[in-house]
Amino acid sequence: MLGVYGRVIPVYPRLFCRFSTLPPPCISTAVTAVLEANYRQNRYPTRTQFEEMSRTLGKSPDRLYNWYSRRRKKERKTEQIKESHPLSGNTRPRIPAVVKRALEAKYNDNRLPTRDELEKMSQELGESYQRLYTWFFKRREKERHTVKAVGLDSHPLLENLRPRISTALTATLEAKYVKNRYPTFEELETMSQELGESQDRLTTWFGKRRIKERELMKLTGVEEKPGEFQVAPDRLDLSPYWPRLEVAFQQQLYPPVKTITLLAQELGVSWLSIAKWFTYRRNKERALRKQAGLDTTAFQRIGLKLHAKAKHLHEFLDRTQNLYPSESQLHELAKRTGESVSVVRTWFTRRQNGMQWKR
Repeated sequence: MLGVYGRVIPVYPRLFCRFSTLPPPCISTAVTAVLEANYRQNRYPTRTQFEEMSRTLGKSPDRLYNWYSRRRKKERKTEQIKESHPLSGNTRPRIPAVVKRALEAKYNDNRLPTRDELEKMSQELGESYQRLYTWFFKRREKERHTVKAVGLDSHPLLENLRPRISTALTATLEAKYVKNRYPTFEELETMSQELGESQDRLTTWFGKRRIKERELMKLTGVEEKPGEFQVAPDRLDLSPYWPRLEVAFQQQLYPPVKTITLLAQELGVSWLSIAKWFTYRRNKERALRKQAGLDTTAFQRIGLKLHAKAKHLHEFLDRTQNLYPSESQLHELAKRTGESVSVVRTWFTRRQNGMQWKR
């Protein structure tokens, strides 16, 4: 290469540069043809199918996963896709028109249903609790935007939908708070039936009341007594039930919700105290094993990883090709795997987000 005044400037190709990094080799035409044929049959292969293709084609599962993801994006961007195409828009099946009409009627009666009402609607309409909660939230947002666009000054959606707790009810709760700052699950349930308020609202009220009292003590300079605002003693004092809990701990390090509920009913204590005991026991055992230099892999989150239990979920995906199971299917899969419904729902949610699950 000639430079200024006819001097020759040497050109060093990037190949000989010390810090150059070559991109990975492109996928050959033959492999692309095989992937295209498989893509026409199934746009969302499962993990086992990715592993099989990896063995036959000689490519890593991550590269194949990225190829499928880019291929779906490319197909969405093409102009030949019509509205009826399975990849157009959201792949989640829409709520049927009959269910929408029923939800609209319930929305006109109550814009802010409670958790119990949403769970009851979920059983009646056959939709998940989370979908109904999201539908009511978006419906309120839609109406709120419409009200603002019209220019109305007074509307229920422009104010707080949840009515405040009355003065008489607040006085009753204050009297109960003086006696016990940390009511148990059963005491909150009893108060909910007596006062006509939801258990979640009462739990929130007691939590905010404790925060308020602590802030007042800091402002006035009153010293906080040791253990005054810690967890209630009845939730931690489980020494009489320690042998029974130890047996359950040796059987299951991470018991599901159903097992914890049965233990709470058997011992006559709250569900939260049993769950906190298991957390404390796992932490203690993990610390002892670390000091002794023993292996602590058994204390990983078995409930979320599912390990060998996930084969039932993979078989369900291979059989139905459905990433959005109904509530009844989630309960059935939870029974098969021996895990809670929330764990199985989280597994499917990560699948829906396009994440490869590590078994």
